[in-house]
Amino acid sequence: MESAIYKIKDIPTWAYDFALGEWCDVSSSSTAHTGSKPLGQDLKIATFNVLLDQYDDKVYHPHFLYPEDRYQAVADELAKMDLDVICLNECTKTCLAIMEKQDWIQKSYYLSESTKNGCESLGYRNFGNCIFSRVQPHSFQTLTLAELKSRPVILADFSVKTSRNSNESFVVAATHLTARTGNHPRRARELTRLYEALDKNFSSHDHYLILGDLNFHAEHERSSIRFDYQDIWTALYDLEEHPGYTWNAQENLMSRQIWPVFENRKMRLDRILYKAKSVDHSFEPKKMEIFGNKPIYNPEDQKSRTGLFRMLGNKMGDLFTKNLRDKEEYLYCSDHYGLWVNFHA
Repeated sequence: MESAIYKIKDIPTWAYDFALGEWCDVSSSSTAHTGSKPLGQDLKIATFNVLLDQYDDKVYHPHFLYPEDRYQAVADELAKMDLDVICLNECTKTCLAIMEKQDWIQKSYYLSESTKNGCESLGYRNFGNCIFSRVQPHSFQTLTLAELKSRPVILADFSVKTSRNSNESFVVAATHLTARTGNHPRRARELTRLYEALDKNFSSHDHYLILGDLNFHAEHERSSIRFDYQDIWTALYDLEEHPGYTWNAQENLMSRQIWPVFENRKMRLDRILYKAKSVDHSFEPKKMEIFGNKPIYNPEDQKSRTGLFRMLGNKMGDLFTKNLRDKEEYLYCSDHYGLWVNFHA
């Protein structure tokens, strides 16, 4: 489906074929697995910006970001969470290759992309969005917005049997909007175009999820959330008591390895927006949490290294040695934290 403001394209659904020992397009494999989502149970969905390791043809901060360590830590974190749908932002070929090797992913999940496919759906800058689903999708699609051509939104369209023995349909949009504080008008336009695309192409669905790094740098950007969608975190929690920061440079030392000396912000860059078409449905968001907010190594040691002196030391290390400190002193899974939500059936 094409318009002047967006283009939707079907892409393959990938599953692991144990007989062949490789990931296969399910349309051409008769022996690939068929998923493992129990019917009539809760639905648990997560989003995580895992921090790219390259863009265009450039390796991103190769001296101190240790992508193999980080992406394996991401996989280990996700494996513990019993997730039905996983949405990743800033996924790269390196990240996807590590995820594809995980036994728990091979046994149970359908992928929107595979390294075997050349990672085309990740976008022409070599990083983008990816979905892993334990529920077999009717389809995966790319949604390319006219103002966000470099990283297409990835859509998963699937149905889940409820405890009332009825089927309810979902469309999940793994989304990464334009970055930088001053670009909030552009983000609002991108989100408006996304609403329009979902309205037109999935009008019969019961549940709609837009999730990922929406890059909301301030709470006033909530005004771009359309009236029929809810920001699930604010629906479940009081921001005064549970601010829900997914970017916390005061805590995450790795973010200060990357960004300027005085990066000290705390923001809810990542969101999960939800719309139910009617009140008569079986699934409701009941619980939501942050994950990936602990350092990979030596967490207690890291807590003592958050002062200004240490922060300045980090940037001096960037300038002169590019590796002043060992990774055990600062490495997190990402400069973002992840979010998961549980829909009670």
